[in-house]
Amino acid sequence: MYTPKHFTLAEFECPCCGSIGDGIDDNLLEVLDKIREAIKRPLYVSSGYRCTVHNEDVGGVADSQHIHGRAADVYADGEITPLQIAALAEQAGADGIGIYDDFCHIDTRGTPARWCEW
Repeated sequence: MYTPKHFTLAEFECPCCGSIGDGIDDNLLEVLDKIREAIKRPLYVSSGYRCTVHNEDVGGVADSQHIHGRAADVYADGEITPLQIAALAEQAGADGIGIYDDFCHIDTRGTPARWCEW
């Protein structure tokens, strides 16, 4: 079991019920730690684990990686853009990477996936 260096499991809790389901994927935690170490500043989780109710409420896809504990939407303060986070996520071994206006979706689904909402 991987112990994250820069994150607490509380940062990944579903905002509606406080659950983290069966836990957060070790590979995801490792990827996020690598990104955090590369940017040398906080990396914030805006959406981690989502229960099925919350996932539906926010318009997530039915089989979202968030409901499996394999995804996080993240952002950083300052000059670090979602595009820069995405590049670091790719270097760190993320599988799914989505770039949005103010955050980057990162997941460890097991197969490559890329998308951009700009």
